[in-house]
Amino acid sequence: MFDESLTEEDDVGMAGSRRKFLRNEIDALERTLAKRRSQLQDADKLLRVCNSDLQEAKEEVDITDTFSCVICNFLHY
Repeated sequence: MFDESLTEEDDVGMAGSRRKFLRNEIDALERTLAKRRSQLQDADKLLRVCNSDLQEAKEEVDITDTFSCVICNFLHY
């Protein structure tokens, strides 16, 4: 139901209130986005460390396998 008793001043006040509400919502979203970006950066760093550790482990397996083959060949002769 439209209330004709509202004045232009009331309309301006409501518009200002709406702008304030939207500004608060935008600020909250920006804070959340910054937090998520930081979390993604931390996760990315951990992923790089894990990938590096995995690569080192694969290299160690290759070295161990090679060493094992050398030992087996030595024992068979």
